[in-house]
Amino acid sequence: MKISEYLILDHRAVARKVSYLEGLLALGVTEANELQMVVGRLQLALEDHAKFEEHVLFPALEHCLGRNEGPLAVMEAEHSRISALFSQIEASRSGDNVGTLTRNLTNLLIRHFIKEERDLFPIADQVLAAVEIDKDGTNELLPSGLTRQ
Repeated sequence: MKISEYLILDHRAVARKVSYLEGLLALGVTEANELQMVVGRLQLALEDHAKFEEHVLFPALEHCLGRNEGPLAVMEAEHSRISALFSQIEASRSGDNVGTLTRNLTNLLIRHFIKEERDLFPIADQVLAAVEIDKDGTNELLPSGLTRQ
C-alpha cells in the first residue's frame, strides 16, 4: 500500500473531528470550555499524525526536496502555526475569541490537508517504497487513524 493511502486515512479520521467542531461553530456554540474540550480532542488526534510526518515522513523526503524551502518548509511552517493556534485556544478565556481562533484552526487544517494530499503525498509515493501497517500496534510513530479505530 502507498504511504499516501495510509496518511489520507488518517486525514479522514482527523477531518471527522474538524467537521464536528465546525458543526458546533455553525450552531453558534460560544462556550469557551466546551469548545476547548473538543479542540483538545482534535489536538490529541492530530499529535500522532504530525509526529509521524515530522519524525518519519519529512526526514525521509528531505534528501530530494530540501528542508528550507518548497513543500517541506511550507508544511513545517503550517505545523508551527497549527500548534500555535492550539496553544492560543487553550489559553483563551473568552468564548468569542475561542470561536474565532477555532475557525482559524479548522480553516488552516482543511487547507493544510489539501496541500499535503495534492503536493506532498504524491512525491512521497514516488520516493518511498510501499509501507506496511503496524499489525501489532507497537509503532508509536504511526498516525492515530492507522493504529486505533
